[in-house]
Amino acid sequence: MLGKTDESHRKTFFYYLTNTLEAARVGDWKLHVAKPRVSRESEETEKDVSVVPAPVIDDDVEVKELYNLRADSSEQHNVYDQHPEVVAMIMREIEQCRADIGDAFTDTKGAHIRDIGKVEDTHPLTTYDENHPYIIAMYDKNEVG
Repeated sequence: MLGKTDESHRKTFFYYLTNTLEAARVGDWKLHVAKPRVSRESEETEKDVSVVPAPVIDDDVEVKELYNLRADSSEQHNVYDQHPEVVAMIMREIEQCRADIGDAFTDTKGAHIRDIGKVEDTHPLTTYDENHPYIIAMYDKNEVG
């Protein structure tokens, strides 16, 4: 990202929407495994429902979609059934990721998920002074640290 390395050390990129693992990319291949309801709702708000009626959206759904992004960057041609070896390879990566950081779709609690932190002496990060018509972020002030 900063141009300091020629190649990324990571070979897999995981696509999450909130806590749901939607897809994973390895090289030219991208495998979709889940479509969260919230994602489908936002897609439907962008469609012209006067032409295509909006489907009933209930819960997250499993999907089986594989795309070769080099040949099909717009993800129009699902080749899931034609490449079971690629699906199996990416699924191994997905299962490792789920075991590590979790996945709400499969109800997997990741081994490396920590509990939400708690602070005993809480105070707001911003304050409002009626004599100033703007809010000051306390973390931007040197004296707060």
